[in-house]
Parts: sequence; C-alpha cells; structure tokens
Amino acid sequence: MLIPILRNLARQPARSALTILGIAIGVLALVVVGALSTQLSRIVSRSQQVQDAVLAFVQQSAAARLQNHRKQLQSQLLHIDGVRAVIPEVVVPYDYGPGERDRFGPPRLIFGLPSAAMQNIRGVLVIGSGTDRIGNQERAVVVGSDFAHSQAVSIGDVVSLYGSSYRIAGIYQQSFTIFDSAAIIRLADAQRILLQAVPLSMAAHFKPSDIATNFALLLQPNADGSLVAGRVNLIEGLRARDPKSVSAGLAATTRVFDSIVYGAALIALVIGSLSIVNTMTTAVRERTREIGIRKAIGASDEAILAEFIVESACVGAIGGLIGIAAGLALCALLNAHAQAQGSLQLFDLTPGLAVGAFLFSVVLGAVSGLAPAWTAARLNPTVALRRL
Repeated sequence: MLIPILRNLARQPARSALTILGIAIGVLALVVVGALSTQLSRIVSRSQQVQDAVLAFVQQSAAARLQNHRKQLQSQLLHIDGVRAVIPEVVVPYDYGPGERDRFGPPRLIFGLPSAAMQNIRGVLVIGSGTDRIGNQERAVVVGSDFAHSQAVSIGDVVSLYGSSYRIAGIYQQSFTIFDSAAIIRLADAQRILLQAVPLSMAAHFKPSDIATNFALLLQPNADGSLVAGRVNLIEGLRARDPKSVSAGLAATTRVFDSIVYGAALIALVIGSLSIVNTMTTAVRERTREIGIRKAIGASDEAILAEFIVESACVGAIGGLIGIAAGLALCALLNAHAQAQGSLQLFDLTPGLAVGAFLFSVVLGAVSGLAPAWTAARLNPTVALRRL
C-alpha cells in the first residue's frame, strides 16, 4: 500500500512538499520547545536537590559583613531553634572579563567552602576527573564542566583567580546546577580573595578567617525551613531564603513557561494540519473518477476510507520525521554553541520526546484526513463516473 500512496503524493509534488513542510515546521517547534521544557525541568529539579542539601542559604548585606565577625554571627544562627549546624561560606564573582556578556545562564562564581560544605554537595555533584578533596591543598580549585570547557583547561592546569594562580585539582561532571560554571576553592583561600576588596584602612582591622559572605544552615529533622528563615531575617544585616518557597517559585515559573511554549507549538501544528485537510480534499476532487471506477469494480467504502486516512497519516509521518531530524540538529547546534561559551545548555531531546512527537504527527495527519476520506468513501460510483 505504501508505494501507491507515495505515487499519489508524487502526482502534485509541489503541493505535497508544502504540506509536508508545514507539518515538519510544527513538529520542529514542538520538539525544540519540548527539549527546552525537559531541560528546564531537569535544571529546576537539580537546583532543588542542591537547596535540599544546603537546606537554607543566608546572605549578609555588605555592611553586616564588615561590622560583624563570622564567629559571632555563626553563634547567633546556631542558637536559632531548628538549626543543627551552621557552615560559613564565601561567594565572589569570577573575574572573567568582558566575555561574560555573551553568556547565557547563571553568573560564574567562586565558592569558598569548608570541608563540611564540600561533603554536603557531594550528594549532588559527581567528580568527573581528579579529586574534590582539596582541604589540605593551598590554591587548589575544583571547577564545573562548563567552566572547564569554556576556559579550555584540564587537570593540572593553572587558572588565575583575582591575580593569584590556582591549580585545577578536579573537574565535576555536568550537574545542571549553578556549579557547572563555578570554581570551588578552600574557604581560607576565598577569604583572602574577599579581603582584597576591603579598603586598606579597614582591612587592618580584620582577619581573613573572620570573613564570610554566606552561611548554610543545616536543619534538625522535622524542622520547618520557612520558620527558621523567618527567625534569621530578624537578625540585623542577615537575609534568609526559604528553600521551599524558592522551589515553589521556580516550579510555578516553569509551568507558566511550558504552557506558553507548548501552546505556540500546538498552534503551529494545527496550522500544519489544516494544510493536510486542504491537500486531501483537493486530492479527493482530482481523483473522483478514479474512486468511482474502483468502487464500480468492487472496492468497499471501508477500503477507500482506509486508503485516504493512511495517505494523510503518511504525510504526517514524513513531516514528523523531517521535523524531528531538524529539531535534533538544531538542539545539538545550540547546545554546542552554548557549551563553547560556557553557557547553560538549554535543550535535551530525549528518545521519549522524539517518539511522542512522531506518533503525534501521525495521529494528527490521520485525523486531519478523516473528513476528506469520509467524503471519498461516501461517493456514489455512478455520480463519480460521470465526472471528468
């Protein structure tokens, strides 16, 4: 049956090609936005895992950083009900130059973490090469996969962080979190970096070990994170973010985005389906006499109906395959470009998404051809044979 169907489509090659192109464009849009949605969902999920591991992230204002010693703040936080441990951190921007303007994604940061914080993130980040155990290594750095790729560095290479040389001890596998484009160093090293930004007149009054920009709060079992965050916000100069509210906000934003992009893709597919309706309706009119002859020699209504439905389904299938192939190539191209810049890779075309898009295009083609096929099946052979 396939060869006659292809022969019928070849009767009007321009019309058939334009119809297939319409379906292909719709499927391309569906595949690309589906890959984008899949990747965003993965990023949100992985970010939630990071937040669950940290449990709460407390950020100080600049004034609080300079007016309060780390140990004093740490002691205040530790006395909050529900807090099991307080881990100081230092987070500063990576000194990367003007190329950052061409990136898309979270900012590249330098994280200064103590050994306890490194232990927490090991549940989310997996070391790809080298080691992330740098507690006893001065001026050693562990970097994310995007950072390593954009800077073209590998294990043992040296990178400059705020004018000082750091040896790359490890590279993490891609985690789809902010750490992919980040560099992680010892807390003591990051504290020295941060002290460089303090005016010399004030720096003399501080020890590097007294400085922290952030605190990660580890909560006791069954502790209410939002309640702990509220209590932290009562401390002057400190601001806490409730991980649950952050996760809920990210999830809500993702749902709205999915609704918009999938709606746009479906509109494109509906427009493509209308072209199938037009093509198959025209084909029925052009082949009226042929249909009459076939019915006169014994073809049943069901056979005529099935032929036109299968033909329209084939149009959808061909357009679907072309659209999926184009979507795969486009997603790969965009991801390669993003990786080269150290940007966030936004597309993940999974086999399930590709199969789903193909089946959807076939079903859409079959449904679009149902009305013309029904018209062809219901033709009176006597009337049809009278037409030229």
